[in-house]
Amino acid sequence: ARTDAEAALPTTINVDYLGRVANEVDPTTDFDTTVYYVGLDAKRHPFPSSLIYFTWYENFDSVRTIDGAVLTAIPLGKPVLVRPGTLMVKIQSDPRTFAVEPGDYTIRWVPTEAVAVALYGANWNKRIIDIEPTYWSRFTMGSDLTVALHPAGSVLKDAAGAKFYYDGANKRAFASDAA
Repeated sequence: ARTDAEAALPTTINVDYLGRVANEVDPTTDFDTTVYYVGLDAKRHPFPSSLIYFTWYENFDSVRTIDGAVLTAIPLGKPVLVRPGTLMVKIQSDPRTFAVEPGDYTIRWVPTEAVAVALYGANWNKRIIDIEPTYWSRFTMGSDLTVALHPAGSVLKDAAGAKFYYDGANKRAFASDAA
């Protein structure tokens, strides 16, 4: 799949490429602030905001500048949403907060503060991203999280600081922080 995708991309772009167009210094436009991820489908997938970007990456070090003509030669794909298992999401018109799971960005309502604290810690209310209404329909509603079970896709840390990926049934240790 990777070989086929890279064959369909411009020669200077590969799968997993992070890019954006050069800043044209016009404060009335924001197209030059959008970061795109190039996926295995040979499409560019925009990050709707820097808050969402930072659920996937620690910094902008890997983001490269891409020529506008090269960018438009890559078909536009679905946006990249909040990395499952990192932060909760909500929409401004609804006070409920939701945990995000992998797959089709399934969201699960966290109905009580006790469950939110158990899953996200005492500062759970600082671990929420407001999603713009235009992107809210990209999420799929799942069942409520009525007990403090971590949602699938969570990245967990034990008392010693070791990180684990929880798939909904099993915990798998990360080989390194880079993983």
